[in-house]
Amino acid sequence: MKKVAMILALLLLAGMLTVAKNATATDASPPSATADNKTPVAAEASAPKPDSSDKEAEEWRFQFANYVWMSSISQKLKTRGEEVSSTVPIGDILPVMDFAGFTHFEAQKGPWGLFSEFDFVKLSPTGDTRVRVGGIPLKIDTSLDLKQIIAEVGGLRSFDWEKVGVDALAGARYSRFDTRVRAGLIDNSDVKDWVDPFAGARLRFKLSEKWGLAVRGDIGGFGAGSDLTWETTAFFFYQIRESIALTFGYKYMDVHFDGENSKMDMKTYGPGFGVVLTF
Repeated sequence: MKKVAMILALLLLAGMLTVAKNATATDASPPSATADNKTPVAAEASAPKPDSSDKEAEEWRFQFANYVWMSSISQKLKTRGEEVSSTVPIGDILPVMDFAGFTHFEAQKGPWGLFSEFDFVKLSPTGDTRVRVGGIPLKIDTSLDLKQIIAEVGGLRSFDWEKVGVDALAGARYSRFDTRVRAGLIDNSDVKDWVDPFAGARLRFKLSEKWGLAVRGDIGGFGAGSDLTWETTAFFFYQIRESIALTFGYKYMDVHFDGENSKMDMKTYGPGFGVVLTF
């Protein structure tokens, strides 16, 4: 999964270099956020916007996106002196996934905009572990209940060129993780939540009249809530109507939290697909 995250990060870097190249190729006037290729982006997908007048470009534009996220989870939790590690690979996700998805809303007027996102993941994997007690092999039933809630709000500033656009992002992200691990007679539960600031960028590529690609990366925490949280995504979109686009891609989030009595490392990753509505 680290390789996937590195590929997404390289895509983000390549896009930033492309933006810089486009910026130097244009005249000295500042880029306009109301150019014909400008698209307000909902979550990780964007939808091509039809040609519009300057008056229309200054009107409020809204987008709403809803996603199913086939998310795998790898976590290491240490609390009360006990350490528990678990991984739910993508191949085993469907039987144990109660729900996994996220929604995104965005409102934009000219180059400035606001956005919010809500992620919810709930997994309930079960299994068994074989141990030896006094030389006698025993089988212990194990189960994990994991609930992950992430909500973010923020603002953006857009810059656009002919085929490429970039959005500067900043905001705050609330994270909550509920974990319960049962192994034989052991029943351990833990709840952690915090608020982090974050900053990042989102790149939009207009591949054709119907196809596009959006790549996002952000980093947060800095000790305010978590020690470090970073996220990277890459989503393609296909415009089926003026106000409707289909989108699919990949999302990766890495969270590191180190509290006084507990420590948690959590990675959530996997493909996602959804629908983007523009109005």
